[in-house]
Order: sequence, then structure tokens, then C-alpha cells
Amino acid sequence: MVLTAAAITMLQAVDGVALKWAVDAWAVAPADQESSALSAAMALRWTEYALQSYSNILLGLALIFYGLAIAYGYAFARWPGWLAAASGVAWIVHGLMVSYVGLFDSPPRLVALLLMAAWAFVMAVQTWPSGRRGHAASAAAPTGPVTA
Repeated sequence: MVLTAAAITMLQAVDGVALKWAVDAWAVAPADQESSALSAAMALRWTEYALQSYSNILLGLALIFYGLAIAYGYAFARWPGWLAAASGVAWIVHGLMVSYVGLFDSPPRLVALLLMAAWAFVMAVQTWPSGRRGHAASAAAPTGPVTA
């Protein structure tokens, strides 16, 4: 998960900072320097594609590992783990497609987003504190001496 967060952070740095500066430099470049400024901006754009692909693949791997831990564990229902793992596979497929095609909305990305949203919702419901469990836990807790 740490690698995924690091890759997404690098992606935002390239896309949000470096690419903006390169495009701004291209927009104000004199006529004789426009082609080299455009080439620099395109090189950063291709770096963005690479980082996007890498982040999607790492996100997919993280979801697969989380999903397998849930599916084979005992703390939660097992079926949401398979949702996460399937979402991870779809993210990896999309990430591999980005490295060949560039940035685009693909059917695997839509599937990945839907499965990830469903998994996140189910896990939120499963981990939400229940008033009933909280009441039972407080009723079963030992009481101290009564003081007046």
C-alpha cells in the first residue's frame, strides 16, 4: 500500500506540477523554440502515462492482497475479499492497457471502480460500530463497587 501511495504521489507531482510548468513554457515560447518546448511537454506527458500505468498496477496488487487476506481470514465475511481481489485484477488490466494506449476510460477501469466502490461500502457496513454490539458489550462489562 505504501508503494501505491508513493506512485500516486509521484503521478500527481508530474501531472499537477511538472506538466503544468512545461505546458505554460510551451504556451509562451518564442516561435523558434515552440517545437522543443512541445517536445519537453510531450516527454512529461509520456512520463505521466508510465506513472499512471504503474500506479494502477500497484493499486491492483494492493487490492488483491487485501482481498485475499479478507477472503482467507476470519474477521469478516469472506465474499467481500473476492470483490477486492476482482477489482485488483481489473486495475492491473487497465494499468497494462494504459502503458500501450495512454490515458483513457476503459471497460476494465469501470469494472475496477464499481467493484472497489462495492467492496468499500460492504467493508464500511461490516466495520461500522453496531449499537446492539455496543450495548451487549457494556451490559457484559463488570461493574465496580457502587458508591453513593
